[in-house]
This record gives sequence, C-alpha cells and structure tokens, in this order.
Amino acid sequence: MSIDATEARWQGFLTKIRERFDEIMQESRVGCAELLRHTGGDPQTVGNAWTGMRMRALALASKISDTWSAQVHDALLDAGASAQRVDANYARGEALRDWMEIEAERTEIAIYCEAIRALLDMAREEQAALRCSQCGAELTLPLTLRGVELPCARCGSLIDVEPGPRARMAEALAHYLWREATWQQWLNKRAAEQACKATRGVELARLQAWERAELDYWSAWLHERAKLMAGAEREFEKDLVGRMRQFYVDCEREAVWTKA
Repeated sequence: MSIDATEARWQGFLTKIRERFDEIMQESRVGCAELLRHTGGDPQTVGNAWTGMRMRALALASKISDTWSAQVHDALLDAGASAQRVDANYARGEALRDWMEIEAERTEIAIYCEAIRALLDMAREEQAALRCSQCGAELTLPLTLRGVELPCARCGSLIDVEPGPRARMAEALAHYLWREATWQQWLNKRAAEQACKATRGVELARLQAWERAELDYWSAWLHERAKLMAGAEREFEKDLVGRMRQFYVDCEREAVWTKA
C-alpha cells in the first residue's frame, strides 16, 4: 500500500474515533441530565453513570495507540515514508488523544456542575428555613457550604449556622464549580506543563512560565472557592502556599531551577 493510501486510512480511522467519542460525550450529557431529573439531583447515581461512559471514552483513546503500533507505523515504513512523515502521522493521533482528554474533562465538569446546581437550589431552601435560636428571626445570609458564626440582625446574638444535608452533599463536589470558572486558567496551566515536560525541565524560561500558570490557576481557583465557603478568603495565602508546595518540591529536582 502506498504512503498516501496508508495515510488516508489512518486519517479515516481517526475521524471515526472522533465521531464515536463525540457521540459518547453527547450520550453522557443527555443521560446524566435525565438521571438528575429522576433522582432529584443525586450526584452518586450520576457519578456512577459518568464513570462508565468515561471508561468507554478511554477505551477509544487506547485504540488510537494500539492501531498505530499494530498497523500504521510499520505500514508507513514499509511504504517508504520518511521519518518526518511518520512522525507527522503519529502526531495526528497524539493530538486527537490530547483533545479527547480535554473534552472528557470538560464534559465531566459540565455534568457535575449541573448536579451541584440542583443541590444548591435545595440548599438555598434549607438555609432559608433557618431561624435565630434566640429570637426566632429569619437569618439572611448568602448561601454557604461551610459553618459560619454571624450576628442576628434583630437581636444581635451570635448564631452558629451549619449547612444542611444538601449543602454538605454539594460541598463534596463544589470543586467542579471552581474548575468550571477557571477552565481557561486550567488549559493554560496544562499547556505550560506539557511544554516544560517536552524539554524535560531543562529550560528555565519554560519552568518559570509553568510556575506563573500554576499560580494563576490556583489563585483563581481559591477566589472562586471563597464565594461559597465562608471565611475561605482569610485562608487564601496559606492555601495558595499549600497548593503550590508540590510544584516547588518537583522544581528543586531540576538543576536549572536550583541554579537560578
């Protein structure tokens, strides 16, 4: 088989993989949305369904590397393709795998955010029913997923407000909301990390670019978290240090970083 024919078959295979992946992601969104309606916003049921769909998507990604190794690579060499042409075709498959990974992440976030928003609506109803334990007045406060102490507007007593069961359920998954809000920063962080790892950490400028992207992402993530977690803004600096700790530990293993 000629080089052109082999490339055409490879491209056709990749096109079919992408189309099937798109179908699975669409099925996941529709199916999980139906589950939400039927279960009253139960995130565990949705999570179980999504896990199965994600495994199907990962199996498609594996087919790309398996098909390349078993059929395409040697066929191109046997047809007389240059190393550059072989590499270009391999890159096509890797680009699709990378895109699929990002789209699966995006779909997961969208699915869980829909579940969380359903829980938050219920949590607002729970919170609206709270009353001052001293005078019985309504407690008006923004929705919080964390216990908070605040003064009653009527009698001035300090009241401990604890989130209800729906808020507690939402708390365990709320990071999806923060990931949704910081999606572009996450993409930037991911790209900077990949660019740096492509050079195995030997370029200081790329390490520094990765550091900036990590700081941008975690700063934005922590600011989003503070919107639903009462008091979290006071912990920003400490939490940012904690989120960045592993990055700096890893950087200390790179000679270009320690010498800078």
